[in-house]
Amino acid sequence: MKPYRTITRLAIAAAFAAPLAGAPPAAAQQNHIIAVVNDDVVSKFDLDQGVKLALMFLGRRDTREERQRMVPPVRRRLINQRLFLQEAKRYNISVSDADVERDISRLDKSEGFSGVPLKRRLRDAGISLEALKSQLRSEIAWRRLVLARLRGQRLAIVGDDEVDEELERIKATQGTPEYLASELFLVVESIDEDAATRAYARRLVEEIRAGTSFSRVARQFSNGSTAERGGDMGWIQERQLSEEVAAALTALEPGEVSNPIRSNGGYLILRLRERRLYRLANPDDTEVSLKQIFLRLPKGASEDEAKVIFALAETIRSTVTNCDDMDSVAAEINPLESGDLGTVRLGDVPQDLRQMVRDLPVGTISAPTQTKVSVLLLMVCERVEPEVVLPDRAAVRRNLVQKKAEPIRRRYHRDLLRAAY
Repeated sequence: MKPYRTITRLAIAAAFAAPLAGAPPAAAQQNHIIAVVNDDVVSKFDLDQGVKLALMFLGRRDTREERQRMVPPVRRRLINQRLFLQEAKRYNISVSDADVERDISRLDKSEGFSGVPLKRRLRDAGISLEALKSQLRSEIAWRRLVLARLRGQRLAIVGDDEVDEELERIKATQGTPEYLASELFLVVESIDEDAATRAYARRLVEEIRAGTSFSRVARQFSNGSTAERGGDMGWIQERQLSEEVAAALTALEPGEVSNPIRSNGGYLILRLRERRLYRLANPDDTEVSLKQIFLRLPKGASEDEAKVIFALAETIRSTVTNCDDMDSVAAEINPLESGDLGTVRLGDVPQDLRQMVRDLPVGTISAPTQTKVSVLLLMVCERVEPEVVLPDRAAVRRNLVQKKAEPIRRRYHRDLLRAAY
């Protein structure tokens, strides 16, 4: 451990143990210094307010045990808030009251505390509005600092050639898995804190699996760039993921939460919400021109009668080789119920026949298919695939910037922590 860190922690411990001289007992308790961040102080009052705020957002009971469990992560968050605001001041980056109020309104809508306005909820819980404002102000400042650093290193500039290459990669990955996932990232601030961070990550996993909202936990404690969105990563393709993250998501079923994953700079917790194959177009929008031969089963047909109809269907199948043959046979056998069905959207074909029609080559008659009242033979005479619509270039550009931003953001945060005293 670095000497200055040892001295700083001893000083913090001493300040935490002794009230300020001459202050009344209650005031002294609230004015205990629990951390000194460069030139700023984090007091016990700040910590108490931060703990209450975290418990409120997580929907936990305000008990002595729950408060004690909240102290380490809330203290870390308060230290980060001071660092971010100090760095913003250093670079003359300001956050207006209007900016903060917009984030409060957004939180009010997204959290939806049973229709109770957020500010009233704070008041009822004995939480100062300033505690929430300070948290939001530091988050906004941090976003702007990261963006400024990206621009300073010209990493926020994504050229048209990069967008073109990404669109080509997107086209090439059709049919591969993609995941709708959420993440919670806990930074490891120093080597000696690795074990404690890992243990805390495991405890969070247990709580989430027991029913605590993943998005609220991420909103309060994640150090990742998705924290303000409750950890929402959106739909991500397998190629966009590191090997260990892809392996973790592949092993999860929708709704499940991963064990902590050691990642670059910390521990990552993942929640899989949905899985699907990546498509640039909806296959159900495919249009097919269908013809059918409808062989009606007698009402209450016996097994032997059904076999006779199936045998006829197999004979027809062996003789029909194209759509004109389908028309001829349909007109001869059952002109009222057989023939041209016109052009239909694949998604509108009955569910029990859809996969068969999807896989049926043009001009090939299907195997006989029995329904409740008939034996059907189908043929696709024409298939028109839906137009491939590539993602919006502006959205692709934003995603590329975000991809570049995350390692820069983590490194920036780590550098601030290391440089602080």
